Amino acid sequence: MSRQVNFELFRFLLMALVVLLHTTASYWPAEGFDQTFFLPLAIINSFTRPTVNLFYMLSGYFVLAGDLDLSKVLKKAGHFYFLFLLWSFIYALQGGYLMGADLLQGMVEGNYHLWFLLGLTWAYLWSPLFSGVKKLGRKAFTYVLCFLCLFGPIKYTLLGGLDLLGDPHLSSSLSSLILYSYNNPALLFALGGFFRIWPRQVGGLLRFGLLIVYIFLSLANGWLVALYSASQGEYEDFFFSNFNVVVFIQAICLFLFFRDIDLTGLKETWQRLFIQLSKTCFGIYLLHPLILSELAPKLTDLPLFQGLTFLWGGAFLLSLSISLLVLRLPLLGKIIR
Repeated sequence: MSRQVNFELFRFLLMALVVLLHTTASYWPAEGFDQTFFLPLAIINSFTRPTVNLFYMLSGYFVLAGDLDLSKVLKKAGHFYFLFLLWSFIYALQGGYLMGADLLQGMVEGNYHLWFLLGLTWAYLWSPLFSGVKKLGRKAFTYVLCFLCLFGPIKYTLLGGLDLLGDPHLSSSLSSLILYSYNNPALLFALGGFFRIWPRQVGGLLRFGLLIVYIFLSLANGWLVALYSASQGEYEDFFFSNFNVVVFIQAICLFLFFRDIDLTGLKETWQRLFIQLSKTCFGIYLLHPLILSELAPKLTDLPLFQGLTFLWGGAFLLSLSISLLVLRLPLLGKIIR
């Protein structure tokens, strides 16, 4: 097997958690924030929040592994942008934007999860720069990552903190320090490439420690969101927004935990299964909000954990089944890979 089976399994597990992350949104309260209801939701959301970031890191880990073929990189970036337009059109129709300006508005606004495709497009366009820096050595790569961190998660976290403190002047001044709109996906992409050349193996107590840090941050983050939202009477996502420093640390912990797991001793049948399941992840990501929107009205009246389990399981398994079917079709398969 030439593919790294640990990453194939990791990718599939992450996609299941992405669907769970988006499933919690179906139960998100607009007000009230009763702790017996909202606290479990906030903790689940916090545990699953770094999953999308990890897909950027996985892409960078493999794309930046060797010498880049610029034509292939540009073709891939164009493919992701085409998928963004196509699926924006599909979701605009599903949302009732049927003609003219309404349809255009629906496409421009896109669906809440399609930002991932735009971020991936920009990450691929940045990849020649990252590949060039990588050749200068680990030290140069570290400087670039630190620079991107200043304009990414560090700035984002400081901005959120100023918002919480109610200082609009400082918040406005800091928000003007923009490198470009999709800096954070590019940073995560580069971070994945950096961990490719970082030689240290993560095993034993260190791997266990990374898992403990991830669990602690997830619990603390979810608790802070529930506590603060209840005290303010409105939802505040500063603590576990995708581009917060804490979520970046969670993503790094999980990535390094799985990076050096050796699954080559598994039977070849299992390895092939993980590879096939991994190929469905992109389709699951694109399809599952359509299925969630259809199932949610029928299941959200059930008790929280019962409804959440059925909704998550139903959306994930249906998305998986449709993806497996569509991937077998020569032309349609291209719109979910």
